[in-house]
Amino acid sequence: MTKKELIIILVCFVAVLLFIPINGESSYFKVIYGMISDTESAAIRIDPSTHSMQTIAYAHHEIHAGSSYTIWATDADLDIGDTLKIVFTTPNTTKWLHMLSVARNSSASTFQIQEAPTVGAAKGTESLVMNRNRNVADTSAVISVAASPLINKVSVGSALTAAGTIIDQETIGVGKDKGTSASRGLDEFILKQSTTYAISIIGLADNGNASLKLDWYEHTDKD
Repeated sequence: MTKKELIIILVCFVAVLLFIPINGESSYFKVIYGMISDTESAAIRIDPSTHSMQTIAYAHHEIHAGSSYTIWATDADLDIGDTLKIVFTTPNTTKWLHMLSVARNSSASTFQIQEAPTVGAAKGTESLVMNRNRNVADTSAVISVAASPLINKVSVGSALTAAGTIIDQETIGVGKDKGTSASRGLDEFILKQSTTYAISIIGLADNGNASLKLDWYEHTDKD
């Protein structure tokens, strides 16, 4: 008997064992295991009510993992030419920000993301970034644009002396919001490392009630 023939016989034998009923049920793939760390595995369970396998999206997983963050700013009276703006610098690492922007205004306005603008002397006010898992103490690596920049903070209302590259722009207001799509793939940006960004709502009409919210997770590519 050749080595190839022996391997074929062994494979067939194992296949038969897998399909031998145990208590009236096939044992084939009765238990599936998955890795929960680099060294540990656990059985993958299904929902007992529907017998379906339950999963969560990767961005949702990052909330559970403590690597998802949020910041917001509001202006209850955004007039023509007024700007509600959040400015920050990304860290100089390959742990990149995967960001969603949600912008709303009761009056017509322009939503805009600028990449690498020049920040002027008026730095605005600093605002603390929040971890979306409130049981985790991890902090974001984003950096404010203050005179003495701080990690885990952004700057709100900073003046820009030169525009950057506009990488996203949309007219919003009067019932049209930005970033409320159910599909993350339509709105997410992976931000460039070590780069300043300004995310803004610019008023096109008076008396707007505006809000700007940024959600992101920080992730290093596996490959």
